[in-house]
Amino acid sequence: MASTGISATLQDVSTHVFSELPAELKQSCEACQNGPAAYRWMKQQTGVMEGRNRLICRVCASLIVLVGKPCGLRLR
Repeated sequence: MASTGISATLQDVSTHVFSELPAELKQSCEACQNGPAAYRWMKQQTGVMEGRNRLICRVCASLIVLVGKPCGLRLR
């Protein structure tokens, strides 16, 4: 039985950056459209930031941390 090791390269590693929004901001989540936005989120990969910041709710932020993607948004 042969086994193949999978090693992550720098190109495969991504970091999710969250910035908390002020409580008085009254915009909805760009991912699910169900809750108020609580964080500004961007994905950073190999030193390059994703082109656009997204406003997301706490539920979608939790999904990003746990699963790697929010509901309703496709990650590339």
